[in-house]
Amino acid sequence: MKDTGIVRKVDRLGRIVLPSEMRKKLNISQKDDLEIYSEGDSIVLKKHHDSNTLTERDYEIAREMLSGGEPVEKIIKYTRLKESDINKLKN
Repeated sequence: MKDTGIVRKVDRLGRIVLPSEMRKKLNISQKDDLEIYSEGDSIVLKKHHDSNTLTERDYEIAREMLSGGEPVEKIIKYTRLKESDINKLKN
């Protein structure tokens, strides 16, 4: 993923503020559920979707990650796309 240059402090309750430009870009609104997991030495936040329906945002994220040279396995982890869907985007 890209380095944004944005740094936030963690408050005494362990909270951080997500920058508004990131919330807008990822369509994250107040009260939205976020999935939180670790990957190596990183913490990953991902908007949680209740259904298994793929969204256009899943495809947008996959295209962005492909253009950044990310491996297919990582794209599968960040999106709900199958390897065959990602391979179609490559072409």
